[in-house]
Amino acid sequence: MRNKTLLLAGASIVLAAAVGTAAIGQANRPVKPGPFTAAQAARGHQQFEANCAPCHLADLTGTNDAPALSGVPFIGAWGKRSTAQLYSKISTSMPLGAGGSLSPQQYTDIVAYILERNGARAGKKAFTGTTAVQIDTVATGKASAPARTRSEEHTSE
Repeated sequence: MRNKTLLLAGASIVLAAAVGTAAIGQANRPVKPGPFTAAQAARGHQQFEANCAPCHLADLTGTNDAPALSGVPFIGAWGKRSTAQLYSKISTSMPLGAGGSLSPQQYTDIVAYILERNGARAGKKAFTGTTAVQIDTVATGKASAPARTRSEEHTSE
């Protein structure tokens, strides 16, 4: 009887620790929607593929010459900065050697896509180059599936 009581008490402690750890993980997870729309992220996916993926790779993991735009490296570098700062950096310096060569909409869409791929959820307000939200308040760095474009949605039905 005593062994069963000790076993049950031990299991309860382990269960309480697991629930507590999960709750802490949930508390650190951004819950508010990102400062972009789903349509922006979908367009951004196409723009990223055309203008950024050759260097930063399609999965945003980067290369030796182009930094990762997703996951722990991205959140470590950009988490405490604002979305406006990310937009400014990208729009003035990318694509490499041709900074400013894309339209403002292309740049805002690309930023929306990068945020989405880092776990941010689309919201109802469109992202603009002056939208200033601290990145780690909306993005976790955990990769999400890219937004599907309309053409992809129709071909998979």
